[in-house]
Amino acid sequence: MRERRRVETERLLMRAPEPGDVRAIFDRYASDVDVTRYLGWPRPQHRASWHVMEKCGFGREGVLRRHTVFPNLSPGPEDVLLDARIF
Repeated sequence: MRERRRVETERLLMRAPEPGDVRAIFDRYASDVDVTRYLGWPRPQHRASWHVMEKCGFGREGVLRRHTVFPNLSPGPEDVLLDARIF
């Protein structure tokens, strides 16, 4: 498995999310409906999700490579698509 990159300064830590981050991510980000209603993270293999996002007015902003672990689907990190609705 590829080593995960990490950038750390006195005021900033950038790294991929880890299982222990779940509560903080939810509390500070994922529970905010004003943020999450404009984002989608479909898996590249799940074309039906792409179509739903497109029908809702979302556009493809990029691909996050080896970003998210889906424990029920695969043992390692997978790519996810970053779709957003920009006004």
